[in-house]
Amino acid sequence: MNTKLKKEFDELLLSGQTLTEKEFETKVDNFLANKSEVEKDAFSEYFIEISTQKMQQYKDTSDEISVLKQLDGIEEYINLSKLSQSYFGKTKSWIYQRLHGYMVHGKPAKFTDTEKKTLSEALLNLSENLRNVALKIA
Repeated sequence: MNTKLKKEFDELLLSGQTLTEKEFETKVDNFLANKSEVEKDAFSEYFIEISTQKMQQYKDTSDEISVLKQLDGIEEYINLSKLSQSYFGKTKSWIYQRLHGYMVHGKPAKFTDTEKKTLSEALLNLSENLRNVALKIA
């Protein structure tokens, strides 16, 4: 699909954000009424491509949010700012972006596999330190 057609289609999708479902369907019908069969096929393929990308973004975000779920409330007891700086050399914002899947540069922030391993190791180190302190106290 050429750039001009993609732009038209993207504008159509954006304009639909403020419309009811029925209004949007009517707008799409009117839009497609003026297009050739080749253009309609191209729009169909482009729509499937966009939908697939959005589903992948959703899956990626869901996977990263599951890291937060895996923390299962312990993040309240951990200094994430210190953890982020000590183990990743990054800011508190950086780790929160990944834990919550916030959008960064137009896509959801997520941990790489290496960063997940580092996070796991950091939590294991913290747990060992807590264990040692608890044993000293008892």
